[in-house]
Amino acid sequence: MIAVSHADADHCNGLIFLLENFAVGALWVNDTEASGESFQTLLAVARRKGLAIHQARAGDAWNDGGMTLSCLANLAGDERNAGLVLRFQDGDFSMLFPGDIDTKMEALLMASGVAVESDILLAAHHGARASNSAALLATVRPKLVIVSASVRRAGTFPSTALVTRCRAMMLPLVTTGELGSVFVRWRQGGFVYSGWPPLPASAELGSLRFFPSTPAN
Repeated sequence: MIAVSHADADHCNGLIFLLENFAVGALWVNDTEASGESFQTLLAVARRKGLAIHQARAGDAWNDGGMTLSCLANLAGDERNAGLVLRFQDGDFSMLFPGDIDTKMEALLMASGVAVESDILLAAHHGARASNSAALLATVRPKLVIVSASVRRAGTFPSTALVTRCRAMMLPLVTTGELGSVFVRWRQGGFVYSGWPPLPASAELGSLRFFPSTPAN
């Protein structure tokens, strides 16, 4: 199963390749009527492949072998905010994927009462200044923050505000611009992460630090 938070091209371009070249059973989206050439191409490929296309809603869950991907919200708002907020859980390990929501939508999410505490947070809106509030970080209580952003956008993605906030909280923050693809490996009791292409040995040692997981409720 593949889930796409919303129709922006930077969130769905690569998914077209995955649908064309890998076996995928279903596609979760926030809105089948959303505009955008890349998104509509993604839907067309999914239909041609015979995939089940599901407009996810809060409370929906996908389960496979003990792993669960839950839709915490399908937020209504402007084009950026109208997206899926997803949480992955496998035993004691969890990750939160808030899409591109801003601090206003973060507040609505937290006020809804859904469980957002997670071991890893994929920073909202690539670590933008208008997202990733101190309240969100305090509520999610991640052990690692991952930012999907190029090194050329440093200072904007992630914002200096988020970098400063994470440092103050002694919270590790890594970017795909620095590590490439971020691989997370988890087992009972914790997880490690590493980048691809492989880092130099000295950097790789730091990236493989073991992070204990928060026991599932």
